[in-house]
Amino acid sequence: MERRFGVHAGALALIVALAGVAHAAPKKRSAKLQFQKGVSAYQKGDYMGASAAFERSFKLEVDQETLFAWAQAERKLDHCDRASELYAKLLAMKLPAENRAVIEQQVAECAALAPKPEPAPAPAPPPEPAPVVEQPPSATAPLPAIREDSALAQPRDSGESSSPWYRDPVGDSFAVVGVAGLATGAAFLVSAHSADSKAHGAGTYQMFQSLETSAHSRGETGVIALGAGVAFVAAAVVWYVVRD
Repeated sequence: MERRFGVHAGALALIVALAGVAHAAPKKRSAKLQFQKGVSAYQKGDYMGASAAFERSFKLEVDQETLFAWAQAERKLDHCDRASELYAKLLAMKLPAENRAVIEQQVAECAALAPKPEPAPAPAPPPEPAPVVEQPPSATAPLPAIREDSALAQPRDSGESSSPWYRDPVGDSFAVVGVAGLATGAAFLVSAHSADSKAHGAGTYQMFQSLETSAHSRGETGVIALGAGVAFVAAAVVWYVVRD
């Protein structure tokens, strides 16, 4: 009977849950002991210890679950290059289609997390030309007459005074609602991202599905709130400009 991995990004959690089942671990006693040590370390968050134990187990007995668990531990350590090598070795084995899909998804995620090459620095701008120093006028040259603009010299009529633009109640209302919408949308998007991150480390498929649904719902709410916030802020800016 073919052994199958879990069908989501946190598939190792299902392997850990199956550690006590005979077909989910190596058959040799020594290899099985190292596999169980790796599972215990992984559950405690000791991914380095888990990786070392899974490596010893795989060297004692070639096993698909052990190799997959080893790759997952390396991925948790952010060693995507090493994890990708182990995934490639696993893909070279005969696997069910659903197992292959899970592994290919892990490889794609590792590729997305790989560091991108830094862009070449921009060339330095050319030096600015030296400023031209104007010679002061001769002492004998007549100075130009200073004429006061009569239009500028006249004081403004006190009757033209009005309240500042930022004290307009309509514009202020638009601005407050818009800022609140932006803050609410940002909060929901951050919450959605957090739920999505927790889903990738979920211990069961039901928990993964629940967290993914919650992340999707919060993301939609965040986008709607952000859109409303942008609309109200834009309305406030238009109102201030038209009023001024």
